[in-house]
Amino acid sequence: MSIAAELDARHGRRARRRKLRAGTLRAIARVVMAAVLLALATLLTFAYLPRYQEDGRPILDNADFRDGFRGWQIEGLVTLDESELGHAVLQNRDPAQAVYLRRSIGLPAGRSYLRLGADIATSRVTRGAEPWQTARVYLVQQTGEGEQLWNQANELISLIGTTSRQHYETVFEVPGTIPDAALGIELAYATGRMEIADLELALVDERPTFRLAATLLICAWSLLGLWVSSNLYHSIRDRTVRAWLLATLGVLGFGLFMPSVLRQRLIDILAGGFGLDLPDPDAFGHALVFGLLAFLVRNGRPRDPFLLHLACWLLVGAVSEILQLFTPDRDAQAGDWLMDALGITTGLLLAELALALRRRLAPARRKRPRPSPAADRAG
Repeated sequence: MSIAAELDARHGRRARRRKLRAGTLRAIARVVMAAVLLALATLLTFAYLPRYQEDGRPILDNADFRDGFRGWQIEGLVTLDESELGHAVLQNRDPAQAVYLRRSIGLPAGRSYLRLGADIATSRVTRGAEPWQTARVYLVQQTGEGEQLWNQANELISLIGTTSRQHYETVFEVPGTIPDAALGIELAYATGRMEIADLELALVDERPTFRLAATLLICAWSLLGLWVSSNLYHSIRDRTVRAWLLATLGVLGFGLFMPSVLRQRLIDILAGGFGLDLPDPDAFGHALVFGLLAFLVRNGRPRDPFLLHLACWLLVGAVSEILQLFTPDRDAQAGDWLMDALGITTGLLLAELALALRRRLAPARRKRPRPSPAADRAG
């Protein structure tokens, strides 16, 4: 082959690589645009379309203390404010004691959405030795055996210091297999004063219009996710990386449908294996999953720019937080996204280290000898 032919071949390979990169960038731009539009549609749906309507079935008698503390279990200094009907006051001066109002509630059969709301104010509340020892209101699920599922969403508020009177409200999704729930209002080994009024616990249902809109959005997100995952999987040439990526996605999908109690225990075991004692194990799970996926994809597509990988994964992390809006008792949180970003950055940096080691340890390729001028003339 002549030198001119070799140069032409090199230019052709470079042109093909440029064309391939341009096509990749266009595909990424289309995916980003679709994700942004779906994210805007999701946010607008949850912001402006009413989600719940009253069920009408009674769930709790004397929730607002209008009949005193009938039906409630009391511990410590708990009184009623005579100037306002249904206004309860909890006071605690001893950090070794717990002051509370508690009661167990029987739940109707079938899947339930429970809306818990109250007006709450605090004064000079000092946290106890543990993070949960604050002025708090919770609704925790109970199994038929009496086990309380604290790993499930249960918190309405957890306050310290002095806060003005505000209305707090949230919706909990309780499976039909859960027969009871425990409602608690307490200064749990925390000192100070807590006031609560207009306490309400009600059964609610999702409105049909909202359910339809949410279903369409979930279908659109699912199609986009499947299309991206399929194209990403087939774009990776390394069979080992593809196998690990497929296995990771399979485990992730299985974990999403796994019973939440078992999933939480597995996350706790993994965190313990790393020597971590985290107040929020879910955050560790987020970081681990995103870190592993970013590591695998970076190893499978090493020629893509590092910053492109980082930007795309940060976008995926933001989308995962937005999708949590579809779960009644979870919200998009900046703290979770930061944990995602930490896992992503760590995974990408480890991938860069692995790629550098692979290049250093790989045997040097033999250079092709250039044809001599005599050989060119002979050709």
